[in-house]
Amino acid sequence: MDLIATDDGIAQYENFLRYVCGKLAVQGGYGGLSPVLAYSYHRYMPQEWALAERFSGLEIDSTAHLQSKEYDPVSYEGESVDHMTAFYPGLHPGAKVGRWGFIKGVNWYTILGELFVDRLGGEAAIREALNRPDIHIERIGSCLLIRAGEFPRLGAPEEGLPEPYVFVNSVLRVLRDPGPDALHTYIPDLPSADTKNARAWAARFD
Repeated sequence: MDLIATDDGIAQYENFLRYVCGKLAVQGGYGGLSPVLAYSYHRYMPQEWALAERFSGLEIDSTAHLQSKEYDPVSYEGESVDHMTAFYPGLHPGAKVGRWGFIKGVNWYTILGELFVDRLGGEAAIREALNRPDIHIERIGSCLLIRAGEFPRLGAPEEGLPEPYVFVNSVLRVLRDPGPDALHTYIPDLPSADTKNARAWAARFD
């Protein structure tokens, strides 16, 4: 809790975030509040969904390692993705698009690599669209860090949707996958972030 309840904690988190973005070629990402599940996390996904359904600021993050490639565009040559004669990481000139690459969504921090910055018309256009005192934008290395407010929001029902998140989302939502896949693995008989729920959750700030 010290990471979000004290100035020193928030500074520690932000310094680490800057360090990572300065060292790596980041394609995209996010930062904010998320439940920490037990080691056998797949058994606890219904609890993660119950929390995320109630608190809009919480990130569904237990299968982030399975979604990391969603940020990367790919292209190919051939009749279809099932009958390719060539495959390219990225968008190759003259090739067909297999995946455009999408961000997951908006949270307290939303990180955009050059691909997504270019899609929004460049850094200057993003700064102009998000020009508000409570929105902080910082260029580090190959990415743009966008912070929605001074501290992460839980988004409890009695508070309503975190307004800074809604504002940033109004500009960045065009970068989101219009038909995202499930954020949880298959769980029989219990509500979870299956495809239907995940799509509603991803659009919660719209």
